[in-house]
Amino acid sequence: MAENDLNNVTKPGEPGAAGSSGGGKSSKFLTIGKYFLILAAIIFQVGAAYTLVDENYERIYVSIFGGLPDFSTEFQMEDIVVNPARSNGQRFLVIGMSLDLFHHDHIPHIERNMTRIKENMQRIVASRTVNELVVFEEREKMRQEMIQEINNITGLTSVRNLYFTRYIMQ
Repeated sequence: MAENDLNNVTKPGEPGAAGSSGGGKSSKFLTIGKYFLILAAIIFQVGAAYTLVDENYERIYVSIFGGLPDFSTEFQMEDIVVNPARSNGQRFLVIGMSLDLFHHDHIPHIERNMTRIKENMQRIVASRTVNELVVFEEREKMRQEMIQEINNITGLTSVRNLYFTRYIMQ
């Protein structure tokens, strides 16, 4: 009889054990719980990876490709003809400009505001005398002022550089 009692001993977790109840409900709960924990861990890892990449995208891109992508583009403006200040209409200046934009998506902003941009460029140039327009340092100041003015008009920091492609004084 003692031998039969040893064979009839149930182990914890087996059906019919003294501690188990509900006919396998806790086993089903543990299985679902494991899947839930695995899913939660995966979602956490995806979120952490996204955050890390989002915050460090530029550094990651530079380390893989050796530099940032260049989305810059050039935008050619029409020539501007202006009478310099105090020239009494006896002198005129023809300026052709090319804009180096930070991103090609900024072209529509430039085109949409072209009338205001041209008007303000003419105002900036017309406010300078002939002597100011021929001195290189003054032209550089004027160029920086033009860049700032275009960026103010578009509401973006869109102009990286401005080049005078034509600069003819008569």
